[in-house]
Amino acid sequence: MYAFKRIQSNTCALWQVLKKRKIKCLYKKFVPAQLLVGVEPNPGPSKYGKLSEEERWRVVHLTTEDHLSTRRIATKMKISDKTVRSILRRYHETGSVKERPGRGRRRKISEEQEKKIVKKAKKKKKAPQIARELTPKKHLTYAPDCPRSLSANWVFLQDNDPKHKSNSTMDFLEEQVGDRIIQHPSQSPDLNILEDLWSYLDRKAKAANVKSIRALKRKLKKEWEDMPWNEIRRSVKTMPARLAECAQLQGARTHY
Repeated sequence: MYAFKRIQSNTCALWQVLKKRKIKCLYKKFVPAQLLVGVEPNPGPSKYGKLSEEERWRVVHLTTEDHLSTRRIATKMKISDKTVRSILRRYHETGSVKERPGRGRRRKISEEQEKKIVKKAKKKKKAPQIARELTPKKHLTYAPDCPRSLSANWVFLQDNDPKHKSNSTMDFLEEQVGDRIIQHPSQSPDLNILEDLWSYLDRKAKAANVKSIRALKRKLKKEWEDMPWNEIRRSVKTMPARLAECAQLQGARTHY
């Protein structure tokens, strides 16, 4: 009798286990898995953004002429009720269904420029090359009192720093100065007065005590545009002394 009760107890326990497993299997089969935390399904672009002007006028016609409700128009046009209300509200306020000007971020390029970009991209041109071809060419700036004889008689000199010799830089210089670039010898002293101007900008930036990269860019651009010609002339006038000291030290580092 004791053995029978024990077998009956074990049978009931086994049945409960099987029942739980069956329910668990059914739960997995019919209940969809929960979404990941922080992940939201992408609803895709709104239908309103795809509606043409003709379709928007049709919404107005269904309201004013056919006297359909917002829900019926939304069902018939396969758009949301919110979209229908937005179109009708704009129609009643402005008498038109066109997009209001000035909405969203302003375009940085015109439609004509966009067509040129697409045309050049189809020719398998890279983005930097397309940007250089479409960017308006900047002309060289001369001092106000620069004689015409000097403005037509000059050469361009730069060292062999990798940034200076990159393809994009050399293409830009070819557009600006043509064949006036002097081939700079390797391992030569830096006599460029531009280093003085970099120091000038560095002092101005440190004095401003900027706190962000954006503020630093804005400060450097402003100081570059406002740089006085006297600061540039002061460095230009030191060139004879620079060359003399360089020759005296046989190419060693000067104090400039």
